[in-house]
Amino acid sequence: MKEVNVKSWEEFEDSIKEIKKDKKTDQKKTGRYFSDFLFRGQANEEWKLRATLERDEDNSLGLIDYFVTISSIKDQIETFTRKSWKIFSYEEYREWLRKQDGLLDHRFPGAAYYIFLRHHGFPSPLLDWTRSQYIAAHFAFSNIEENIKYVSIFVYLEFVGQGKHYESDKPCINVISPQYRTHERHFLQQSEYTYCVKCAGSIDKETSLYFANHEEVFDKEENHQNVLYKFNIPTKERAKVLNFLDSVNIHSFSLFGSTESLMQTLALQQFYLRKIRD
Repeated sequence: MKEVNVKSWEEFEDSIKEIKKDKKTDQKKTGRYFSDFLFRGQANEEWKLRATLERDEDNSLGLIDYFVTISSIKDQIETFTRKSWKIFSYEEYREWLRKQDGLLDHRFPGAAYYIFLRHHGFPSPLLDWTRSQYIAAHFAFSNIEENIKYVSIFVYLEFVGQGKHYESDKPCINVISPQYRTHERHFLQQSEYTYCVKCAGSIDKETSLYFANHEEVFDKEENHQNVLYKFNIPTKERAKVLNFLDSVNIHSFSLFGSTESLMQTLALQQFYLRKIRD
């Protein structure tokens, strides 16, 4: 991971322009595939880069165990939300796992259901990202606790022209394709997701694959895949950033579309941003 402390929002934007320019140059030079940048904002630079399941579990939950858990609550969720999802049966999922290793298919089975659970607070192995640096900035700056000096925006690049290499005894990060019919927030927030998997070495793939901590991968200094930047931005830039984001219609209501997010947005505009503009 490449960590950079910037002095201002403008310096952050200049840094993003620079790494985008470098990527475009390398892509043109090599003619190889480079993935799109993904961004994630966090309201405290000391926070680890972890999915909610990683915070609640000891990082040893098997893929099959998690699947059994979310399958068992599916009927209740469908009853109260009046939505439905098509997912594998237990045997179908086990059969799919038998064909996988740590580098799983991008077309993750039941992804729409997993994404819905993630967006509504159920502990999830999915770490959510956005294709927009400005949406990431909203999540970094919108709710900052007292005495925090820096927020962080992470920038992730999965492929950098050299394919992706997987070692069977090491954890591996996988990206879920964004093309799923799921909750509106997925599209409003331009979301994509990663999850990290490791193999325990058992012969039976369906029982040996476990969700792992993203940081086990990101702590390594890699230049050929899974490139990660961490930009730390001073919290004193908050007013400037939120004012800019509001001017381009990026705020809680545009990203969540709920009554609660409407009230949050109106409160921010009336009690905070108006003072700045006046």
